[in-house]
Amino acid sequence: MKEYKGKISVIVPAFNEERHITENIKEIIKVLDEAASDYEVVIVDDGSHDETYEKALDACKHLGNVKVIRSHANLGKGNALKHGFKFVSGNLVAFLDADLD
Repeated sequence: MKEYKGKISVIVPAFNEERHITENIKEIIKVLDEAASDYEVVIVDDGSHDETYEKALDACKHLGNVKVIRSHANLGKGNALKHGFKFVSGNLVAFLDADLD
């Protein structure tokens, strides 16, 4: 079903999501693998106080199309998204909450 021909970038702001970030990254990749031929995912850890950043790094260590960015302070979802835009290269940019809601 890979109909979109350009590169898709998905920004995922995350704050204290250590319990679900690994499974949710896998689910995002699974859906994008089916929907797009060229994509990237940018996980933005927004100053989490738990192991969100480390778990995201571990989940993505063998995935060349996933970046994990860390903010050392919690700046809020809007600022996390703006920060993520600095790291995307796609023609189409979307965002998705880390809890997949």
